Amino acid sequence: MESALNQFKQRAARVLSEAFPPPKKYASEANWHTLALRFPLEGFLPSDIMFKNEAQLLIASGAIVPTAAWQDAFREFFNTSVGRSFSLDCNRPIFEKYIGLADPSVSLLTQIASEHVNELVPTNEAAAQAAEDTRRAQLWEEFAPKLLTPYEMPNQYARAIENKRIEARRNEMWEWPLSRFEELKTKKDMHNMSKEELRAIVNKAEPARIQKMVAGERHENAEPSQLELLRTRGEAEVMAGMFQPIPQQWQIPGKEISVDFSFALLAQLPKEIVQRMMQRWGNNQVTWRCQETRQRLSARK
Repeated sequence: MESALNQFKQRAARVLSEAFPPPKKYASEANWHTLALRFPLEGFLPSDIMFKNEAQLLIASGAIVPTAAWQDAFREFFNTSVGRSFSLDCNRPIFEKYIGLADPSVSLLTQIASEHVNELVPTNEAAAQAAEDTRRAQLWEEFAPKLLTPYEMPNQYARAIENKRIEARRNEMWEWPLSRFEELKTKKDMHNMSKEELRAIVNKAEPARIQKMVAGERHENAEPSQLELLRTRGEAEVMAGMFQPIPQQWQIPGKEISVDFSFALLAQLPKEIVQRMMQRWGNNQVTWRCQETRQRLSARK
């Protein structure tokens, strides 16, 4: 009986190795034993096809599983920074295809991920991070100062000193978050816009943006008395020398065009510009002007 069991186990080991690659995935004594005992040992030795069909059922039911070393390697890999980016079930067959006859390990799986990244499907988080990194690199390339060439500064010594300063600035900007680059991009785009384009942004917004201007987040239920209080506080701050009087409209820097203050405008402007507004006119006056615009738009509806 023991001789028959060994024969059945040997065939089970060969079938699991050849029919369910990679060869070492199911190569364990427990799996061979489980598959062999699915057949009566006192009978004839089943064919490879019979073993394969039975193995498929056992694998599907979870009775035959990858070896402990196999599972540990994948579990450890998917807990690394690289592995977390590809921790999807659809990626396992790709990793297994390139493991071949080797023993799986974190280093091997990391190497496969690096060499075959185009075949792998990233998680949603990894895809979003990759898109953000790409966007940040593009904006860094656009805004980071460029190193001087001999043509631009022939003096080698002076050029080396200046390039050292520029390189330090480039390295500093490389650490910036994407939001800081986006602020620079917004300011640059606004500066390059025509008057018509700027008016389209502020005064010809789509219905959703008009609604946001009417029902913004600040002072949503402001009454006339509250508006008067904002105006009075603003005037008091101006008389105390804390802020300058706020104009009727905001003039876009570098442009001969003015637009109404509004909560939508504040939401579109870079944070630095809004901060300068608050430093120049104060929160009470800016909120009062924005609320005036809201009231005017509400009256038109």
